[in-house]
Amino acid sequence: MFLLQKYTILGTEMDDVGLLILTAGLLAVSIAVLVGKVKINQYNKQDSGAYDTDQPLRTCSAKVVNKIDSANPTSMFAEYPHAVFDTQSGQRLKFAITDKAKYDNLVVGDEGELTHRGNSFVSFKRIVNINYNGE
Repeated sequence: MFLLQKYTILGTEMDDVGLLILTAGLLAVSIAVLVGKVKINQYNKQDSGAYDTDQPLRTCSAKVVNKIDSANPTSMFAEYPHAVFDTQSGQRLKFAITDKAKYDNLVVGDEGELTHRGNSFVSFKRIVNINYNGE
C-alpha cells in the first residue's frame, strides 16, 4: 500500500491525490484564461482593423444590400453588426461595423461611396439624387 502524505492548504486537509487534482485543476484554469485572453485580443484587433493597417484605403461606388444585427445574448464575446455592400465592379463585400452610429445610418438600398481598408469598414457616404420636378 502507498503511504499518502497529508497536506493542509487554506485550512483544508488533503492527501497526495487531492493535491494532484487541485494542481491539475489550477493549471487547466490558467491555460483556459490565457487562451481566452489571446483569442479576445485577436478578435478585437481584427474588428478594429488593426490587421489591415498595411492595406491601402480604398473608395468605390457601392449599394447597401443587407444589414445583419449580430447580437447574440448567449455569446461571451462582443459581436458587432454587419453590413453587406454590392460594388459597381460586381464584388459583394461584408464588413463588421463597430461604430453604432455608422451602422444605424446605413439604409438598405442606399447608394454611395464606400471606403474600406482591407476587410475593415471605414465609412459610407450616401449619394442623394433628388429630383425637384416631381418626377
